[in-house]
Amino acid sequence: MTSAAAEYPHYVGIETINTCNARCPFCPLFQGSAQMSRTTRPAHIMDAQLFERITSQISKWDKLPQTIFLNMNGEPLQDPEFLERCRVLRRCGLGPLIQLQTNAHFLGANEAEAILDADIGRLVIGFDGASRAIYEYHRARCSYDRVLDNIKAFVKLRRERCKSTKIAIQYVRTSRNAHEIAEAWRMFGGMLDAELDCLQDDVSKDWGDSPGEEGLYILAKRSFPVEHANCQLAIQQFIINSDGKVQACCWDYNLSVSEGGLGDATVQRLVDIWRSKKRREILGRINADHVGARPEKCRTCVYSGAPAELPQPEIDIPKHLVSSAPYGHTYRFAIKSPNSRATVS
Repeated sequence: MTSAAAEYPHYVGIETINTCNARCPFCPLFQGSAQMSRTTRPAHIMDAQLFERITSQISKWDKLPQTIFLNMNGEPLQDPEFLERCRVLRRCGLGPLIQLQTNAHFLGANEAEAILDADIGRLVIGFDGASRAIYEYHRARCSYDRVLDNIKAFVKLRRERCKSTKIAIQYVRTSRNAHEIAEAWRMFGGMLDAELDCLQDDVSKDWGDSPGEEGLYILAKRSFPVEHANCQLAIQQFIINSDGKVQACCWDYNLSVSEGGLGDATVQRLVDIWRSKKRREILGRINADHVGARPEKCRTCVYSGAPAELPQPEIDIPKHLVSSAPYGHTYRFAIKSPNSRATVS
């Protein structure tokens, strides 16, 4: 008998929009030679009817996902339907499961209100530097001052409304910004809530369809395939694109691994796609013993085998505030006093 946990995905990604205002050098979607194909994946905003269809189905599952990512291959706050999406999430009670990853350039007052009204579980904000120059190199086309002001305003509103949406600052560590991690940790420690928030040292990984910029990524593509593949991304994830097509994993952005998509959520039930023969066959190829049977992209993927040795920078952050996972570190902020919360200037 298959357990309920295996019959449903652990993680769901809902891509409401597949465009982005930023041009981050570590993101192959919109930079370099391995960009998202506009032939395969034309610019698109998810239809309201499809979004409601997806969220309605998920809310009725016997086993809810551990996390629902309200983004994938784009910037969710650019979505003109974002405010209404939040209202839908509130109605179906999925808000606390949502992790919203954003560069926060468009995190205005209306967006902040909608996020808090929907009781979004976690807001993950990409901010990859402490200084303006380093940040704006990594989050190209985003404004250092504007984003910091947006974060401060969100924290102030969250406190005023006694809400508990957590904030994680996602610091994508590259060879060019590693020296500013501790400074960024101190900067955000002065404005965020030590009881709710954290900084994630998410080391950069080359996840494009072809090798990225040499020397930028901390974890480059594998130089040769692993003997025993054991990809957990495709096993646990269910990624729905803005047009309803389903990716094999979060890095299958051109649908090459899934051979055009595992299914189509506009006409199929999500659980039927998840339990489909095509998905089982694709999973078998991704983790095939014979290297030649694996999809080309999967052969050099950093997630195809055991985690690579993760370098930890020498940083001036107390060890008791640091925790590590296979592909990144989390830094908590020091609590200033038992009953105080961080101030926002």
